[in-house]
Amino acid sequence: MLLVTADFDVSTPTEKATFQWQQAPNSVLLVRHGDDHVSFNEPDLPAAAVMKSFLNTGSLPPAMNGTEMSIYHPGMPRGPIPDPYDVPTGFIAGDIDSAENGTMKV
Repeated sequence: MLLVTADFDVSTPTEKATFQWQQAPNSVLLVRHGDDHVSFNEPDLPAAAVMKSFLNTGSLPPAMNGTEMSIYHPGMPRGPIPDPYDVPTGFIAGDIDSAENGTMKV
């Protein structure tokens, strides 16, 4: 199972996703560093590529700790939730409520 959240995800709070990941043996937790909920529909986000690869192949992604996302395997300690001023924000970081070129993407 691949569980996906963002650092500041209002629909899948990162604390809840982390708890669920810890309860599900053999699951992997993908944390997109940024705000809001959308990861899948943003083709330029590395998290979207990881999710689509998982859906196409069924293969879980390797563990990693990067600036745009972190991927945790069973038994790994979850890193701390970052400072909200240190994560990517806005439309290009997955925040669908942010304006893109002066318009709202809904």
